[in-house]
Amino acid sequence: MCVARSIVKTKELEFPVPMSVFEVIFSPQPNTKTPNLTPPEVRLEYRVRGIYEEALRAYLKTYETVSCSATPPAPDSCVPGPVQVDAPAFDPATVEVAAPAGPLGCAKIEAGVVQAEGVAVSAPSSLLESLLFEQNLAMPAAESLKLLDRMAEDLKAAPSIDCVSVVGSVTLGEPQVLASQRAQAVRAALVERGVEAGRLNTLSANVAIANNGQRAEVPSERRVILRVVLQSVGE
Repeated sequence: MCVARSIVKTKELEFPVPMSVFEVIFSPQPNTKTPNLTPPEVRLEYRVRGIYEEALRAYLKTYETVSCSATPPAPDSCVPGPVQVDAPAFDPATVEVAAPAGPLGCAKIEAGVVQAEGVAVSAPSSLLESLLFEQNLAMPAAESLKLLDRMAEDLKAAPSIDCVSVVGSVTLGEPQVLASQRAQAVRAALVERGVEAGRLNTLSANVAIANNGQRAEVPSERRVILRVVLQSVGE
């Protein structure tokens, strides 16, 4: 038997049509007859159009434990061949997907949907914190990874939050382009953790300069913050 120990969205493709790419890692379980000959893990890739993403997730949950077996060794070899996982192919044609009633996520802003007047935008506590970065690096510092995990979980648990701006910034002495790179890296990491890409856009903040033109480097400005910019009413 093989157990799916990891189901991760690895990327999103936008051309020619929106596609989601998932990687599933199946781990063969030890065989009592040959406990010292457990085959290596198997990595399978699934690509589906964005509208079928949730259906694929449900399908993969159904087949978290499947039968599997190593193929016979090649001639003149005693090493077993690749492991075959007995999971039926995902067929989008068998899935009914309701057409969206209108624009979703951040696309609502582009379509002219705005926050209702007088309705407060609320955000999970994790979104009030900052993801910090090392000098001149575009990936979050190691101490920020747990916060990144919490942000992803909180966003997935709050479907009423339609659009979040991922805002990157730099401090004095760093190239301005790094602010955008930091925002893009955090957006990609959130998508990898299961947050819908359409709920996230990216912005970059300019370096602030003191009135006298002199200013010191501020490490806490090497950061990315998340800001809720659109939230559905009554959800």
